[in-house]
Amino acid sequence: GHHYTLGRHQTYRWCKDIMKRINTKQYEKIIDAVYIDDRENKRKDYGLKQYVSLNPSIHHLDIGDYIFKGNDIEVVFEYKTGADFISSINNNHLHNQVVEMTSNYEYTFIIVVTENLQKDIDKLYYSTGRDMTTNQINGALSTFNTVSTVLYAQSTFQAFDLMMRMA
Repeated sequence: GHHYTLGRHQTYRWCKDIMKRINTKQYEKIIDAVYIDDRENKRKDYGLKQYVSLNPSIHHLDIGDYIFKGNDIEVVFEYKTGADFISSINNNHLHNQVVEMTSNYEYTFIIVVTENLQKDIDKLYYSTGRDMTTNQINGALSTFNTVSTVLYAQSTFQAFDLMMRMA
């Protein structure tokens, strides 16, 4: 069997490092608007509630699922469930999205919401017969991380919280 190699410990250490950097920010960025893509089905309402203080609104976004705007900066997030993430690596869709995002915006993030990526890999295999190796996923990850930043969250709540902190 194939095992996903980004261990929990590594991920934890890496998240702690990011959080430390965020918490010691010397300046406060002012986010005064959040655009939410109108295709974000159930998450639209959640986003409107979670970001109520940030003046959220629904738009048809060509790039990304969430755009945080303020102070002459725009921070774009592509939101993926684990299953979406894997199948969009598999069909190269994510690669194209990352190219679009990074050539149009300076600050970009891919947020992957999954409790267990290995389970998502197995599910894809059982439902489509397509087998993704850990190497393929790690390869894609390191490519994306050179131009953007991939973040992991274990729940919708955690994802929305992380987006707000990163923006």
